[in-house]
Amino acid sequence: MEPIYDREGRVVAWRRGSYIYHLNGSHAGVIYGTYLYSRRGRHLGVFNNGLILDYRGGVVAFLVGASGGPELPVPSAPPDPPAPAAPPAPAVPSVPHVLAVQSHGWGQQEWEQFINT
Repeated sequence: MEPIYDREGRVVAWRRGSYIYHLNGSHAGVIYGTYLYSRRGRHLGVFNNGLILDYRGGVVAFLVGASGGPELPVPSAPPDPPAPAAPPAPAVPSVPHVLAVQSHGWGQQEWEQFINT
């Protein structure tokens, strides 16, 4: 599992393949192509070059090695990853938003607000 970091460099979630997990290992979302959806199938944003962007183009989170966004903080040492829950049956993805041009700044939402929308 690969840690996902917020604007402060804190681990806020985990990625395993196309699945996103909360810190406790429960399923949080899924990546289809470059689109990121909540566990309920709601379009949240985009996964691009290791950056997770909201549909306004602001960066919400990142993976180590991400490029093309704002200056990234030094990531904290990740904790041991949790045992991931089995992914649920796929939700029917909603129609993606028309995305804004990617900005080089941070989005307005914190990770928890973003992923639980």
